[in-house]
Amino acid sequence: MLDDPATDQLQPLHDRTYAVQVFRRDARCILVRGMVHDVKPPGLYVDDDPDPLTMHRMRVELEIAVELANGAQSAIRWTKQTLNNWYRMLGPAFDASVGLEFYGFGGPDAAEGLAALREKRAAEFTGPTSE
Repeated sequence: MLDDPATDQLQPLHDRTYAVQVFRRDARCILVRGMVHDVKPPGLYVDDDPDPLTMHRMRVELEIAVELANGAQSAIRWTKQTLNNWYRMLGPAFDASVGLEFYGFGGPDAAEGLAALREKRAAEFTGPTSE
C-alpha cells in the first residue's frame, strides 16, 4: 500500500485503512460515510494460522439535509470544514487504540492467552489490571 523501498522486505504488523465517501441521496440530502478497518497479518499471534485477523471494522454514517444549490456558500464551506475536522478527529483515537493494543499484547496475559490456545486449555490470567 505504501511504497517505500526501505520496508519492502518487512512484514507489516498492522494494516489500517480509512475510507471516506460522500453520496448525494437526493436534491436535499447528502450522506457522508467513513470506515476504519484494522487487520493483523496471518500467523502474527498464532503460529501457522493462514488467515489474517480483523481486529475491528467500524463504519460511521452521517446524513446531512441541506439545499446545496441555493444555500449560502460560506455556510456550506464551514459545514464541510467541520465535517472534515470530525473525521480527522477520529484518527488519533484509533492510533491510540493501536498503541494500547500493542502494549497489552506485550504483557504476561498475552503470553498466557497464546499458551492456553496452543495447549487447548482455559487461560488463567494473572497480569496486572492497571499500570
